[in-house]
Order: sequence, then structure tokens, then C-alpha cells
Amino acid sequence: MRKVFRNGNSLAVTVPKAYAHQLSIRSGSKVEWSKTEEGLLLKNIKERQLLIKLQL
Repeated sequence: MRKVFRNGNSLAVTVPKAYAHQLSIRSGSKVEWSKTEEGLLLKNIKERQLLIKLQL
């Protein structure tokens, strides 16, 4: 279980190291949040995927 904390004007949670490693998420990584029926889904957006999205 993780605790939500305030970071400036936003709310934040930490990503456990094991999950960050599995998803190749590190400081500065681009991520995307999606609302699901079960809660929030965090997706790692790799730079190449981001470039493809921007070109559409």
C-alpha cells in the first residue's frame, strides 16, 4: 500500500522500485494515467511511441 502525498499543488504517489524496473520507468520517464473501473492505470510512454502520437 502507498500513501498519497502533496507535491506542490498536485497529489503524488511513489512507484515501487520493482514495478518501476519491470516497466522501465525512471526519473524523467513520460507516463500516462488512465481511469479504469478498478482505479487508475499507469502506462510508460516510450519516446518513440510519444513521437508517433505527436505525428498523428
